[in-house]
Amino acid sequence: MARLLADAEVREHLQWEGAEAELQAAMVRYRMIKTRLYEQALPVVDVPIWLWRSNAHGDLRAAWQAHTRKALHYRSLDVGHHAILAEPRLSADLLSLLAPSIAPQHRAERVPD
Repeated sequence: MARLLADAEVREHLQWEGAEAELQAAMVRYRMIKTRLYEQALPVVDVPIWLWRSNAHGDLRAAWQAHTRKALHYRSLDVGHHAILAEPRLSADLLSLLAPSIAPQHRAERVPD
């Protein structure tokens, strides 16, 4: 890990300018949290799941379908793992899914422009 963290490109990607020991400690904490997260058992739910996948990962449909009794909606985006959050298609998809639930239900509830 020390060799990896000494790489200038890696440090730039991590946006880290602190001491190497601090960076290594932060990476160890991050890895511990990530490991604990993946150890948790996810429940099976009775709602659809919408899954967006970056090209950094393989086909995850079967793994996620196991967690819902409803439909799994799957979309693969040709972006990297970290870039997916800035992907305009993801934002547009999320907005179209959320719009019905955030739209005012009654005329009196509308907020003036």
